[in-house]
Amino acid sequence: MGTKEKFQGASASLFLAGSLLAGLYYFQPEIIETNSQETANNVDVSSLENKGYTVLSEEENNNQTELYEQLRDENKELSNKLNQLKNEQETSNQESSNSSEEALNNETIYQSILSIEQGMTSKDISSKLLELKVIDNTDLFEQKLSERGLEDRIQIGQYTLHSEMSLEDIITLITS
Repeated sequence: MGTKEKFQGASASLFLAGSLLAGLYYFQPEIIETNSQETANNVDVSSLENKGYTVLSEEENNNQTELYEQLRDENKELSNKLNQLKNEQETSNQESSNSSEEALNNETIYQSILSIEQGMTSKDISSKLLELKVIDNTDLFEQKLSERGLEDRIQIGQYTLHSEMSLEDIITLITS
C-alpha cells in the first residue's frame, strides 16, 4: 500500500467522522451542547478547585456583582463627602487664619487708672501695672526705673495709662 492510498484512507475517515458529528449536531444539537458543556464545566471546575480557586454558581456570581456595584457606589459617595469635608476644613482654616491675623493686627488695648498711694514700692507699682495689663514684664519695668535712678521719685496720684504706652512713657508720667 502506497503513501497515496494511506492519505486517501485517512482523509475518508476524517470526512466520515466529521459528517457523523455534523449529522448528530444537526438532528440533536442539545445532546452535543449539554454533554460538551457539562464535561467542560466538570473538568474546569474540578481543576480550578484543585488549584485552590473558589468556583461560584451563576446566581452567586450575580449576587457578588451586585454587591460589588453597591460598594463601588458607596465608595464614590464617601469619597465625594471626604473631598467636601476637606474643602470645608481648608476654607475654615483659611478663615481662621484670616481672623487670627486680624486679631493680631487688632490687639486689645487696655486702658486703666493707676492709683499710687503713699508707701507703695516700685515692686508694688510694677505688680499693679502687670495686673492692669499695662506692662508684660515687672522685672523689666523695675530695671528701667532703677537704671534711670527714679525709684524714689514716684509721685502719689492717679494716672490714666494704656497698654500701648512704652515703659519710658509710663516712668516719665509717674515720676514727674
